[in-house]
Amino acid sequence: MHSQGQAKLQTEHGVIESPGSELASGVVAEDNSSDESGDFKKELAEIEAGYLFSMAQAKQVYDNRINDLQQEQDERDRLHSETVEQHEKDRAEFHDLMRETQREENRRVNELQREWDERREQLAKERKFGWGKK
Repeated sequence: MHSQGQAKLQTEHGVIESPGSELASGVVAEDNSSDESGDFKKELAEIEAGYLFSMAQAKQVYDNRINDLQQEQDERDRLHSETVEQHEKDRAEFHDLMRETQREENRRVNELQREWDERREQLAKERKFGWGKK
């Protein structure tokens, strides 16, 4: 980790130094006079540099978190879309199989009905002509 005097933060507006660094303490250029106004301005510049650094750092953390959240949501959306697509394919396959099963059942029922009708007619003919058992 950087020491306080070495911390730098890259922002869209450039590099912000942490408070106490050489750049931050030089925000307001002063001659080396020791009057109170110069000290006040120097302290104010350091406080402002600290504030700007903290704000830029907080914004960077926020932006990174939002970016991570968006990427996570995009991944969940992608997976959801894939799941929905697979569900739709499975459902279509189910309906196709159901229709085929119904057709097979109808064919089987029709075949059984045809066989029943033929046997009934055969039995009626046998009885009519006396071919059946008595």
